[in-house]
Amino acid sequence: MIINNQQYRVSLLQLSRLMARYANLLEPQAEDVSVDPRLIQAEREGVQSRIATLVSELREYEQRTGTPHLFAEKPLPASFQP
Repeated sequence: MIINNQQYRVSLLQLSRLMARYANLLEPQAEDVSVDPRLIQAEREGVQSRIATLVSELREYEQRTGTPHLFAEKPLPASFQP
């Protein structure tokens, strides 16, 4: 749960980094033959889960505080399937 503006800003930054990581995991080179595909899929699912949690927390904070909607107006990429 995000309780102040500093946590909100940190969460936005963390979300940005997670979205970049998720996009990287979707790239073909992410599927290195030396790594079990189940591990790659598990990492994708873990990143997706954390993104979904952050999105929910950010939206809740924006609604609760009346914070200008820096995040809520931005759609998630089409490749993201929570």
